[in-house]
Amino acid sequence: MTPDEFAPIFAASIAGLTPLFDGEVQWPGMRLRARTFVGETDWPELLATSARAVVFKGASVVVVRDANGGIHVQPGGRIEPGERYEDTVRREVLEETGWSLEPLKPLGFHHFQPLGERPEGVAYPWRDFVQPLFVAEALAYDRHARDTTQIELGSRLTPIRRALAELSERESGLLRAALERRALS
Repeated sequence: MTPDEFAPIFAASIAGLTPLFDGEVQWPGMRLRARTFVGETDWPELLATSARAVVFKGASVVVVRDANGGIHVQPGGRIEPGERYEDTVRREVLEETGWSLEPLKPLGFHHFQPLGERPEGVAYPWRDFVQPLFVAEALAYDRHARDTTQIELGSRLTPIRRALAELSERESGLLRAALERRALS
């Protein structure tokens, strides 16, 4: 089964689940319906395009600042062919933030559905896709490991209470869910 054939089947399978977040997001050149699911919900490998993690260090969380002026708590990126999710998260978090990670714990996934007609020039497939989410503890920092050519301009360790006050509703909800998952470990 192809990803295009499987996408509507998966969307129907999660239709009855209650998402942590359900709203519209704007990415460069496209509008998407974004839903975030946390808990023991599996994601389909066939639709996974990138993987992300909420990263903690003691009583702080890694907050990422991007070129669009936003801040978020989910560094990560595109899965390379043949790469495991955990390896993607480790590579991308190191490139974006400089932090290496302890073992990852599954948190949930983002489910995205393109809205409207496919804009001209969009290189990505015009179908649903998912991004697996994890929780991780930061291990060691290496400022030389950062790839400064990415959309992420930098990151900082931020006290959790302060991050909850500064983040958008969507991001603070995700941070709260990650804190709950972290407490279960």
